[in-house]
Amino acid sequence: MSTAQYEERFKRALQKTNTEYHDQDTRLYDEEGDNLGVLSTQHIPQEFLDNLANARHASTHAPIGDYAHLASIPIAIVNKWHRQGKRLHEAKLPEIIRWLKEEDAEYLMATRRKLV
Repeated sequence: MSTAQYEERFKRALQKTNTEYHDQDTRLYDEEGDNLGVLSTQHIPQEFLDNLANARHASTHAPIGDYAHLASIPIAIVNKWHRQGKRLHEAKLPEIIRWLKEEDAEYLMATRRKLV
């Protein structure tokens, strides 16, 4: 499958879902007196998690072509990793999988296949 075909297939798949995606919300709050804190949150819809669970289940029987959906990592987690010095876009796949396991966030994986 060519890159253009994959991109078109991905766009069609996104159009099929009614999941509302939410950006990260960051707020300042007063802890006690003059101490300010930063609270970052992101709503993760249950439908998003259900779709990942379905993809994981289907991945055991689906053929893998040139591209595979490996995980969907919310921006709140990506930003947390960035603050910890972890750069998702520079990391190798084994590192990303290890980070997800460290977060107990393997439910964000979209496949059950052994990738590394």
